[in-house]
Amino acid sequence: MKIHSDVYKPMSDINVIPLVDVVLVLLIIFMITAPMLQHGMHVDLPESQAELEVDDEREQLILTVDEHGQIFINRNAISLEDLPDRLEGLQQLGQAYDVIVEGDRHVDYGAVVSVMDVLQAAGFYNIGLVTQ
Repeated sequence: MKIHSDVYKPMSDINVIPLVDVVLVLLIIFMITAPMLQHGMHVDLPESQAELEVDDEREQLILTVDEHGQIFINRNAISLEDLPDRLEGLQQLGQAYDVIVEGDRHVDYGAVVSVMDVLQAAGFYNIGLVTQ
């Protein structure tokens, strides 16, 4: 007759169900937060067939002109008059920038050209226009 039963035997199997639950929750969190990592403002971009190649080793400077003509540098609003001083300050840091200009499709593109003129006057020559 057996005195000890197998009821008290420790379980040696690895339970992977909690691990899968945690991994799925992390996946959902990353899927939700990844689109929020864009640095610029949301504008309705014009469409194009060409693609922009961006060097990943250079810092990106995103200038946005929204539908009202308001200018933003990486989501920070700035006036066209203050833009040259701000750009000169960035140039003095000595870091190379890829400048990306996003202009809303409903804005007068004279405003976008004015921003590009200020960029060139401040010494930024690697400028790209973003389209959809």
